Amino acid sequence: MESIFIDSNVWNLLFEQKINLLLMEQQGEPIASYVEELEEIVDSTSDIGWGYHDALGDMFYKVFGGAK
Repeated sequence: MESIFIDSNVWNLLFEQKINLLLMEQQGEPIASYVEELEEIVDSTSDIGWGYHDALGDMFYKVFGGAK
């Protein structure tokens, strides 16, 4: 089976789109459970390396600040 490599830019774009969709749907305060889910995604990337965790964290905290 051939493995598929997806560039981190693709994952960054998907994460950013999820944030944007959440904000558009809510038109105000985001649903806490979604914010928690996004923050868990950011936390789960801490050991990936290559700045990926930092990029997701920057996107998350730019929009939601320190959510925890």
